[in-house]
Amino acid sequence: MIRMINMPMPKADILVVDDNEMNVRVLEALLLSRGHDVRVARDGEEALKQIGEKHPDLVLLDIMMPKIDGFQVLEEIRSNKETELIPIILLTALSDIDSNVKGIELGADDFITKPFNKSLLMARVRNLLRGKNLLDELESVDAVIAMTAKIIEAKDKYTEGHVERVTEYAVKLGEAAGLEEWDLRNLKRGALLHDLGKIAVPDAVLNKEGKLSEEEWKHILLHPSIGADILQDLKSLKAVVDIVLHHHEKLDGSGYPDKLKGDEITKESRIMAIADIYDALTTTRSYKKSMSPETAIRILQEEAQAGKLDSELVMLFSRLVKDGKFDAISE
Repeated sequence: MIRMINMPMPKADILVVDDNEMNVRVLEALLLSRGHDVRVARDGEEALKQIGEKHPDLVLLDIMMPKIDGFQVLEEIRSNKETELIPIILLTALSDIDSNVKGIELGADDFITKPFNKSLLMARVRNLLRGKNLLDELESVDAVIAMTAKIIEAKDKYTEGHVERVTEYAVKLGEAAGLEEWDLRNLKRGALLHDLGKIAVPDAVLNKEGKLSEEEWKHILLHPSIGADILQDLKSLKAVVDIVLHHHEKLDGSGYPDKLKGDEITKESRIMAIADIYDALTTTRSYKKSMSPETAIRILQEEAQAGKLDSELVMLFSRLVKDGKFDAISE
C-alpha cells in the first residue's frame, strides 16, 4: 500500500479562467478550501486584462472559450517577458494527442483533462507552486547579491559602475561562448560578487592615489580568497565560489591566488578575467588613466598570445567590442 504524504501547499493568488460556471464554482471552492486567494475570468480577454493588472502565482486555463481561446491566451502570456514564467495548467475536455502537444509546445506547464480528478489537480497545483516559490527565492537572492555588490563598490571611489559593467561584459561574452542558461545565471552572480573580498581591504589602500607598496598589494591579492571564504557556506551560492576565487587566474599559472594553469581554470573564470581586465583598462583608476577600447583589446590579444588568457574567448570578446555590443555599457 502506497502511503500518501500530505505536504503543505504554499498559499497563492490563483487565476481560474473558464467560461463554464459549474467548473468555476468547483475549482473556486476547492482552491479556497486550501487557503488560496482565487480570482476568476470567464473569457480570454478578461484573463489577459487581469494578468496585466496583477500577475497571479498560477493560472488554471480552459482551452475552449469564446473570444480568445486558451491557446491564444497561453501564447500571449509566454510572449511577454513580464509574465512568461507564470505557471499555467491547461484544463481541457480535449483528449487528442495533438491538442496536448500544442499546449506543451506553447509553454503549458501541465494539463488536466476534464472531468478532472480533484486530488490529481491539487497535487499538480502544489508542485507548480513549489517551483514558483523556488524561482521567487532565487530572484530574491539575486536582489540581495546586487545590493551587496553596490555596497562593496561604494568602498572604492575609483571603481564606480565597475561591477555592473563587468557583469554585462561577462554575461554577453558567456552568451556568445554558448554557455547554458544556468551557467549564465551563475556567471552573472559571480560577476556581481567577484570583488566581495574587498570588503576586508582597508579604504586607504583601495583609494590610494599612486603606486601601492608591496604590503598594500598583499591586501589586494587576498580579496579573491576572502570573497570565496565568505560565500563558502552559502548553499545557494556554491556554484559561484569558483568564479569569485579564480577570476584573477591566468592560463600560464601567473595569476592568483592559486596559480592555476590551463584546464584547471573554468570557462566562467576565464570569461571573468577578460571582462575584469577590459574594464580596468578602459576606466580611470587611482594609478592610471583610461585607455581606448582599441588599445585595451590589443593588450588582451597580447595577453592571449603570451598564453595568459583564453585566445578563443579573447577573439569572441574582440568581435563583440568591434560590433558595438558594449557601446551602451561603457558610455
